[in-house]
Amino acid sequence: MVPLARHLSTTATITVDSEPPIGAQIPGRLLPSLTLTQTKTAPATGKGHQDAQYAWGAITFYNGLFTAQTVAAGTRLVGSDGVQVVTDQVAVIPAAYATTPPTYGRVTVSAQATQTGPQGNISVRDINEACCLPSVLAQNTVAFQGGHNERDYTVVTRADRDNVVSSLTATLGQSEQAALSAQLAPGEALATPACKPEVTPDHQPGAEAASVTVTVSVHCTAVAYESVVLQERATSILTTKAQQQLGTHYSLIGAVQVSALQAMITDQKRGRASIAVTVDGTWTYQFSQQELWRIKQLVVGKTQQQAIRILLGLPGIQRATIEGIGENQRLPKERSHIQIRMLYGAASSAMSNRHWFLEL
Repeated sequence: MVPLARHLSTTATITVDSEPPIGAQIPGRLLPSLTLTQTKTAPATGKGHQDAQYAWGAITFYNGLFTAQTVAAGTRLVGSDGVQVVTDQVAVIPAAYATTPPTYGRVTVSAQATQTGPQGNISVRDINEACCLPSVLAQNTVAFQGGHNERDYTVVTRADRDNVVSSLTATLGQSEQAALSAQLAPGEALATPACKPEVTPDHQPGAEAASVTVTVSVHCTAVAYESVVLQERATSILTTKAQQQLGTHYSLIGAVQVSALQAMITDQKRGRASIAVTVDGTWTYQFSQQELWRIKQLVVGKTQQQAIRILLGLPGIQRATIEGIGENQRLPKERSHIQIRMLYGAASSAMSNRHWFLEL
């Protein structure tokens, strides 16, 4: 026969304290924090395109007359190198001031080259000519800029950066784990380190560049704890849950499996941390001597089919077989001629291959 088995699982947070622990705490210690850094360069794979652009700048008009003058928008001017620019705005030039010597009236308006390309990036005072109206001088007092030809170029993508970060983080994580594990004393185990990566790329996604160089620094803090004590504390937690849910008829089979998920330092100065764990175990139904006596009493003198039907109707029994008698024979009428032998699996995964046998 196979007894009923129940698999239980729970999560719990267990406090680790480097000072003498009290209550539900367990002894442990904070390991010295550790920072590792690596840098890696990868080619950029993104594609960018830039349309041809007109150079832009400004034209200053000077007025030598004692009356204001107006230069229309769209006025073309030619530089000493033959590059033409056109004004974008109406230029209303104030009258000259009657000082000694006279002070020119002046106004500055925006302008751009008439053709795209870098040739429109004219230097200061490339345009320096009398133009448009009597006693008016036009100059570009600042260089034009922004003119360029159409072009394709390479840009950094988010995937370029993230792939480097992923590679470095994996490598650093393994190195951190090994370095922290080397600090463990006998009997100690390492909770999953709490690591904080810092990523520094030399180019952000979308930036024009042939490659991206990324530096990743991983700062980890970890908790060492006494593994036996954690196992005992976690077992106690799951056992309490089993008693509440299953009652006293079930007992633990095999060992409770404890997995530490994450450690969080809660008090750096005191050396206190908490460990989140998952706890798994299997409980099977246990029979008292009185229950075993009653089972024998119920099946004495019964046929195999009758006995099996009775057994499967009792609490705690999942499956039953009877050996030692023929199919048409009845079980003995004396309890002393019936022996119950119970075999319990060591873990829930093995229960289907382990049986109780009711023997004559």
